[in-house]
Amino acid sequence: MNTRKISLAITLAMSIFSPAQAEQTTANEKSIQALISLTLSRNPKIFANNQEKFARQQETQAAEAQFFPTPSASIEKADNRPRLALNERTDNIRIVQPVFTGGRLTAGLERATAAENIANINIESARLTLSEEVIDTVSSLKNAEEKTQVLEKSLKKHSQYLEMVRRRATEGQSSQADVLLAENRWLAVKADLLGLNNEQALQRIRLKQLCQCNNEEIEVTLQHKAMVNPNLEQLEQLSLENSTTLKRIDQELLILQALEKEALSAYSPQVSLRAEHSRGNFTGPDNSVFLNINVSLGAGSSQLRSINAAEFRTQGKYQERDAEAQAVSRTVQSFFQFLETSLQRQALQQSSHESAMAVMLASERLYLSGRKSWQELMNSAREAYQAETLVVDAKISAWQVQQKLLVTSQSLDVYLSQNRP
Repeated sequence: MNTRKISLAITLAMSIFSPAQAEQTTANEKSIQALISLTLSRNPKIFANNQEKFARQQETQAAEAQFFPTPSASIEKADNRPRLALNERTDNIRIVQPVFTGGRLTAGLERATAAENIANINIESARLTLSEEVIDTVSSLKNAEEKTQVLEKSLKKHSQYLEMVRRRATEGQSSQADVLLAENRWLAVKADLLGLNNEQALQRIRLKQLCQCNNEEIEVTLQHKAMVNPNLEQLEQLSLENSTTLKRIDQELLILQALEKEALSAYSPQVSLRAEHSRGNFTGPDNSVFLNINVSLGAGSSQLRSINAAEFRTQGKYQERDAEAQAVSRTVQSFFQFLETSLQRQALQQSSHESAMAVMLASERLYLSGRKSWQELMNSAREAYQAETLVVDAKISAWQVQQKLLVTSQSLDVYLSQNRP
């Protein structure tokens, strides 16, 4: 096969599921995006991550509240009333307003906000993981279904050839041993078919559990549009921008920077205003306003160590980010290369399958004319349908890796918004 034919075959393989075909799907069939959306709306993993998000939101609100006045009240009462006391107890009402904290409150808010962002990123990461699980499971299910169809054709053909061998034995042209051996070939195909039926059942159970769906809801068509002029460099850049791991590391860096600011704030004076109303047991009612300046001069070496530790952790986190960025790029490169290889393999396997089918039909004619043995006849059938299963493997693999490449290089919401089966 020349280069032009291979290129044409690859183009056909990428366009094997056209938009026109998508309109011919049954009402029960849906796109992979629709099934993923259904899974994300029902899977308990997402609900669990949502609870963590709500908790982080409360912590952020608590950090914001630190900027506002803090009221407090106290009541004190002596066991025995002093002789000169005007009242039996002392009542105090105070309101404290931070004025300057050296960045401590701001750092606390930044840390709480980053933690809330991490909770949101964890939700997105869980959604991505579930989406990839759905893609993998659907791929395994469709692979088993299409291979089952191939083996059903193979079993039918082997049954036809077995009857031909039996007729030859009845006519005395073949021995009974040949019939038994031919039956073994038929049984081997039957066993493979039963194995695929079992694989289908297992993948359906897994998909139903994953999606919390029934049998009708998991019917998916693999029709899709091919990626238009995919560019590896562009895909890498998009994947780096949308990587949840890199986003999480960025927020962890903000947390480390906030911790460093908090440690530095210990060297700054803490200034606050306090308005106080007192009703004392000796002095009577009294209203006062105080300016509080608190400077902590102790444990300076300890705070310095904390600052140094935060700086080292920050440097380590930057290195971790670089390593993760390289891992994301390698993943995209692997997906891209695997996609190209799968499409090329699909084109070559399709050509091999067509040749094997032609050999099988020729062997059938030669067997009927007495120029081929039954072993050669059944061998040609086995090779023809094995070649077809390899076409199925390549086709499903190409679809699977293309979906993963799309999910990796785009935000999940963008991927799900595409009505691309």
